[in-house]
Amino acid sequence: KHQNPLSMVASSTLITQSTPYLQSLLSQSDKHSLPESLKILLSNSRALYSEHVANGLLSSTEQWWFLQHMLRNSCLMLLNHAAGGAGSHATTIQSRFMKILEIGSFTGCASLLMARESFVDSITLVDVDHQAISLAESAFRQEGIHDKFHYFVGPAKHHLDKLVKGQAQFHFIFIDANKQQYDAYYEKALLLLIDNGTMIVDNVLWRGQVWDDNFRDETTEKMRTFVKKVMDDERVESMLMPIGDGMYSVRKLPVTRKDQEHIQHDESVQERQMTDT
Repeated sequence: KHQNPLSMVASSTLITQSTPYLQSLLSQSDKHSLPESLKILLSNSRALYSEHVANGLLSSTEQWWFLQHMLRNSCLMLLNHAAGGAGSHATTIQSRFMKILEIGSFTGCASLLMARESFVDSITLVDVDHQAISLAESAFRQEGIHDKFHYFVGPAKHHLDKLVKGQAQFHFIFIDANKQQYDAYYEKALLLLIDNGTMIVDNVLWRGQVWDDNFRDETTEKMRTFVKKVMDDERVESMLMPIGDGMYSVRKLPVTRKDQEHIQHDESVQERQMTDT
């Protein structure tokens, strides 16, 4: 943990240059060309949503490659845990098993890249934009991967509540939606994420304004509070990566028997208090 979690992201350029992992990852992204289907979807997205492009709200190629890298890493980690730590390799995967939730899918560029992985079983998309979802669905059909997708169009909180109520579970969750609602999305996502599952949260540096005290607008303040909360959250292991507009990589820690006893004790105390009142 860091006493001042924002000091570590004061200069994303310097951190990128001084971190071998990031240097390696970004150099790899330069060597790999995007799939043709993704290039077409990206072109259509830019044409229909020029304002989003101008405002930097369309994720960069580096962010997509990082997302794909983290997805593969999460897959290996989950297989390793399932095998009791014996270790597994992506080449040994015989079936589709990973379930992914994307909160704020937009036109589905990130989803298209993730869905191409053979171990991905299904991806649930949540977005308020009907046109964006329609564009995504068309691209998925052209790619021949439309059977992997489920769609929820409308306010994210409403659909997340339905998923929680239905006890849905996901191995990997990507959040890139309404920034002022990140805290609420994060809490719902933790309920939906399996133990040792991975959550990626985009735009957490919010154009660099999070670390700059001169910015005091509502969105920046909420994002600043969110960054600190995740950094200090003992339910997870987190790492803030200065890629694009800042991406949080979060792993949900398993609840130990001792933790579960504490939770049950607290719930029992709350129930007695409610009965007494």
